Amino acid sequence: MLVADGELRAAAIRLLAHAPLSEAALRHKLSTSCPDFEETQWQQLALELKRAGYLHDRGLALQSLKGRLHEKGRSLREIEEFFYRHEISREVWMDALQEILNDIGDSLQDWLLQQARRRLRRTSGKAVEKLLARLSRAGFPYLTARQAIMEHSDENE
Repeated sequence: MLVADGELRAAAIRLLAHAPLSEAALRHKLSTSCPDFEETQWQQLALELKRAGYLHDRGLALQSLKGRLHEKGRSLREIEEFFYRHEISREVWMDALQEILNDIGDSLQDWLLQQARRRLRRTSGKAVEKLLARLSRAGFPYLTARQAIMEHSDENE
């Protein structure tokens, strides 16, 4: 039995009323609540919701990044995991991240170094190897982690 267009639309609006969702996340949730919809129904509904401003992965990525960009030393991997869970593609959130970094005048490498420094501020006098391992597990590139640790060591001496 096929799902009526109105029923699919109502289910989508109900889901979007609770929280903003990416297009992929909405499709996934709709497939569990209304499993019998056709591809053409979904494409038509997605286009309609995009035109109405309810589905906008880029806007959702920008909003999410602005809230998390300066938090407690987030690595690129942690941000990637967040967007993976929310089913937003890497291209979309990387474009949004680049836009935000361009607005504040930072490069990606400078931002990563700043995030590694933030993470190190919460540490006490631990050995360099342990700090390097901690930043590496968090997803910071080796050279960025090493530079942040060297600056941290110089500040604490």
